[in-house]
Amino acid sequence: MNRPTKIAALLASAALAACYADPPPRTDDAELGIELPAQWTTPDAPLEQTLREDWWREFGEPRLDALIEAALEHNRNLQAAAARLESAAAAHTIAGGPILPELDGSFDTLRTRRLFLGFPFGGGGVPSSTVTTYGLSLAVRWEIDVWGRVRAGDAAALADQEAAVEDLLAARLSLVGQLCRAWFQSVEAQQQLQLAENTAKTFAATLEDVRDRFQRGVRPALEVHQAATNLANAEASVAQRKELLQRALR
Repeated sequence: MNRPTKIAALLASAALAACYADPPPRTDDAELGIELPAQWTTPDAPLEQTLREDWWREFGEPRLDALIEAALEHNRNLQAAAARLESAAAAHTIAGGPILPELDGSFDTLRTRRLFLGFPFGGGGVPSSTVTTYGLSLAVRWEIDVWGRVRAGDAAALADQEAAVEDLLAARLSLVGQLCRAWFQSVEAQQQLQLAENTAKTFAATLEDVRDRFQRGVRPALEVHQAATNLANAEASVAQRKELLQRALR
């Protein structure tokens, strides 16, 4: 049996099995022992929340504001989304054009001069006459959208334009959100580095104190080794925090 024959047989078997399969039995909530509450804790209607266009300014950080403004102005992906929106808007205008009647008009001017040769008018020269003719023409065209082709095309173009608007807003929101996240990650990394450096300074002072007491015979050598180990771990944490800070800044 070749491959197409096997596939056809499998499809036929699946169709026959579907024809003879019984639907699952319906069960009510009471049979399952489920009691629905009289009122849900969440409201029925969704909460209406409006996000400000410049919501990041609520953080009150001028340097962050400057970075976001520069990103919104020079980001290539955002510029591409804006260009797609302009293209969709132009396509919508073109698609909706046949819905309205089209009026074409033209205005023509024709000036002619006639020479009367052989007429004995005297006075020298050839007698002539000049005639100016003006012409105005109007033409009206209107496609009757019997089957709804024009309206469907206009609706599709409008949907594309609305989708392009949402894509632009989403790209803008994503860009600002990523930049804010990177900003706060860098701030957190700076604070973590400062904390690690302060911790290392504390362990260094502790090691000096324990070593001085050991030399005077007050503390055992084990405490000196423990203090040195704590200082080494703290210095390693400082190096790690510096790397995380550089990564966040990049």
